[in-house]
Amino acid sequence: RFLDRHPQAEPVVLIVTDGEPTAHLRRDGTPYFDWPPSPETIELTLGEVDKMTRRGATLNVFSLDDDPRLAAFVEEVARRNGGRVFTPDADRLGTYVVSDYLRQRRGARPDSRRGHGRARTA
Repeated sequence: RFLDRHPQAEPVVLIVTDGEPTAHLRRDGTPYFDWPPSPETIELTLGEVDKMTRRGATLNVFSLDDDPRLAAFVEEVARRNGGRVFTPDADRLGTYVVSDYLRQRRGARPDSRRGHGRARTA
């Protein structure tokens, strides 16, 4: 809704996740939680990624788990959106998220060689 009211915006969405989509909102607005993730939650999560992509939002995903299955889902999110995946060191996460946000606002690409973590572009 915010993006609909601000069409001139260049939105950047920062997502901090373990990569496992275990919740979504039902049509009536109530949350639904399930583990392992339900097919409906996965479908709705990817639908939101597609919706944000159509609205011109860049999704930068900070992945906190290196499990190959979870990493594959995070990579799919970034691929669908054209965004990036970061795998920061957990103790530097806050610094890395803020630094990336400020670089995005200035139009600079992140320097993944600083030791804060790794950045991958999908």
